[in-house]
Amino acid sequence: MDIYRAAIRPILFSGLKADPEWLHQKTLQVLGWLDRTHDRIPTTWIDTQLKQSYGLTHSHLEQTLWG
Repeated sequence: MDIYRAAIRPILFSGLKADPEWLHQKTLQVLGWLDRTHDRIPTTWIDTQLKQSYGLTHSHLEQTLWG
């Protein structure tokens, strides 16, 4: 399931007629909340969905720092 298409996009484009800057600030607040509460069960699921949808892992992107 793509969390953006299933949940986020319908909310953003549902006809809220909200100010884009307000939506941007609220999005940042929600992401901050998810970061602060990432160890709780509901946010763990959301975090997993976001990582599956938008997390990129590839061997060419791996780095070794300081040794």
